[in-house]
Amino acid sequence: MIAEEASFNAKPMIEEATFFIAERRGFTPGAELSDWLQAEAETENLLRSPDIERRKSALNDQRDKASSAEIFTAESRIGSEPDEINEANISVC
Repeated sequence: MIAEEASFNAKPMIEEATFFIAERRGFTPGAELSDWLQAEAETENLLRSPDIERRKSALNDQRDKASSAEIFTAESRIGSEPDEINEANISVC
């Protein structure tokens, strides 16, 4: 189920949804399992919705761009250091 598969703890979300489902039906006893399963399904649908996927994708894109920028900056620094060292060595000799 979603509570077990999530990379974060979805259980509090499911618990809260279960409470609201039970509240809507007046907290009548005997439907607790049904309430939980419904809340779990609703939470799973919410977490798998296209909006969530778009946000995850955008976050990953931002991380990739940041990583690429860091690599480019590091490569630029590495590329310039030998010239500086060579110039220093030339002027010292």
